[in-house]
Amino acid sequence: MTQAFKDWTIAVTGASSGMGRAVARRLAAEGALVVGCGRNLLELKETERLIGLAQGRFLPIQNDLAEPGAGAAFVQEAAAAEGRLDAVICNAAVIDLDPIAKGDPSSWRRMLAVNLISVAEAFQAAITVMRPTGRPGWLVAISSLASRMEGMGLYGASKAGLNSLCQSLRLELEKDPIRVSTLIPGAFATNLGRDMPPETRDRFLREINAKGAYAAPDPAGRSAIMGLPDDIARAVAFVLTQPPSLNIPELVIRPQMDLTIPLE
Repeated sequence: MTQAFKDWTIAVTGASSGMGRAVARRLAAEGALVVGCGRNLLELKETERLIGLAQGRFLPIQNDLAEPGAGAAFVQEAAAAEGRLDAVICNAAVIDLDPIAKGDPSSWRRMLAVNLISVAEAFQAAITVMRPTGRPGWLVAISSLASRMEGMGLYGASKAGLNSLCQSLRLELEKDPIRVSTLIPGAFATNLGRDMPPETRDRFLREINAKGAYAAPDPAGRSAIMGLPDDIARAVAFVLTQPPSLNIPELVIRPQMDLTIPLE
């Protein structure tokens, strides 16, 4: 693997599992110091261990992005680690797919805080650090195809808001060497399902079985209905290796087959 990010400092939220861990491992393998945050310190330490086995560098920071100011504080700490900040990857998210008529407003508030407000905080802090240096910088948000689907409740609204936030930032930063990209994944095998009620996970499994598809790619070549976290990590690395003269507003990434989410 190349050392495309040698001497870079890259902040990754939600680095304790799933897509965030895959992104952290990929960027560290290509030379970056990755500063990653998450709620679960043991899982963050596992990310650190895995990256260390490959002689990569990872700094774990335990936090809760639902807390006011946590996104900004994380980015500031990442920038202070070695006195620079090259990219921020906002991947952390929580999901609540309850119908709005039955939903819990306290769950909505936490979801909006993590999925949207913490990203705005993190990106604002990153711009404050990056802009005075005049160096290129990248702000990458991991959204979801739920932002474009009907019937996705407040989760879909949080991701649609994230898309809008990134579009606004792209316009604000057009004259800066700071690029903003939104990655919009379809169905990927991540740890996000831990926030789903068991009945929702069961509906996922029923649809996978109904389509006669395999959950993820396998050596036998069966059709894949879900992508893998490494696919997202590869896409993030692609975005970060593009010159700042090139703007990649959105990148939609889907597995081979479509998966809908029957909520009721």
